[in-house]
Amino acid sequence: GGILTHICSKESCQSVHQEWGYYTSFDSTKHAKSKDDTQNSGAYIFRPSDPTQELQILAPDPSKSFVFKSDLVTEVHSTMGGGWIQQITRVYSGRDYVEVEYTVGPIPIDDGLGKEIVTCYTCPSIENEGTYYTDSN
Repeated sequence: GGILTHICSKESCQSVHQEWGYYTSFDSTKHAKSKDDTQNSGAYIFRPSDPTQELQILAPDPSKSFVFKSDLVTEVHSTMGGGWIQQITRVYSGRDYVEVEYTVGPIPIDDGLGKEIVTCYTCPSIENEGTYYTDSN
């Protein structure tokens, strides 16, 4: 696949589950329940069309996943969603963190639906008290 499943160091190996997906975006012309419900999804506004909808999973494309190894770093290049999500996962030798870089877009809208893109990480054995660092904005 191409998706992060474990983080290993010399001392231990931690199970990690990552998945990419989307929720359809709220569009007041289609989803409003009243005339005052006008806040559409958009830049800095995460608003799925239905708060109870399930995440639409975007599977990785194994034919577009590549691993590059050197003494310094191991990189895994992955593609999801038919090519509109690319991810590079880097693990540096001797470091206690993983670096994930991704690019999303252009997001397909030929189905007439906007999309709220998410990636989810589940790490049951990592005790981080809910702390997660990112520089994405």
